[in-house]
Amino acid sequence: MAHRGPHCHHSMDEVLPRLLEFASALRKFQESIEESMRDMRRAHDAVDPLWRDNSRREYDSIYSPLEDRLRRYVEHESPVLRGFIEQKAMQIDRYLHGDGRGR
Repeated sequence: MAHRGPHCHHSMDEVLPRLLEFASALRKFQESIEESMRDMRRAHDAVDPLWRDNSRREYDSIYSPLEDRLRRYVEHESPVLRGFIEQKAMQIDRYLHGDGRGR
């Protein structure tokens, strides 16, 4: 399907699968970040007793804020975003298919 521009309108039947696909991609992205952070932490732990010079302090001054930011994203921001997307997907599903009480 061709991109119809920023102001195109999609039916809810089109939005729900795209939203679910985005939620899946976001989950995979978060898992990838978590795995990369674990790998990086293991590498840091391995080199830590060996690397204690000025360049390490300079590296840490750059890397530590990045690590903190990634941790905040993984632990706080991503779960909120994923919850929001899941809630929207449930609302669209209820809109399209009802709440299931009559079935």
